Amino acid sequence: MTNAVFSADFVTFKHLPSRRVFQIVCEVPIEQANDVLKMLGMPNAETGTPVAIARLEIGRGSLPSSASDDGSAATAAPVVLPPSGEGKGPNSLRPSLAQEAYRYTLKPSFIRWLNVSTSQEAKTEIKKVCGIASLSDIDKDEYFQERWATMKKQFQNSGFDRAA
Repeated sequence: MTNAVFSADFVTFKHLPSRRVFQIVCEVPIEQANDVLKMLGMPNAETGTPVAIARLEIGRGSLPSSASDDGSAATAAPVVLPPSGEGKGPNSLRPSLAQEAYRYTLKPSFIRWLNVSTSQEAKTEIKKVCGIASLSDIDKDEYFQERWATMKKQFQNSGFDRAA
């Protein structure tokens, strides 16, 4: 299988003692949903789909260079990561800017600030302001990154993110 590796953000978990399982929830930008479903197939609660999960150090939303086209992992030196929440330098874990922008579209205060009604309309507005076709384009060019940073800063300075 080609392209059998993707990155996601671990965001929450559930302990289900009645089923004797611990569920983890990982998120990918909506723009990657079709690709992920093609890789994993439709979920089946009875049989499940075996996957491997590893904590990754990634840069700007790209996959580590150890991921090969045939889905196997090339040998790479292990990466020692700080515990979650530590570190703000280039070696710290953080979502790509596209993932960050997507998360902003889910914030009711951001939606209000844009004077739109839905998350989808917020995404459309980001695309217009940044001059992009997809949120994933933010990670591809410094110009788009600067436009997103300016938009985010304007929102943060507006006071909307502190308002109820």
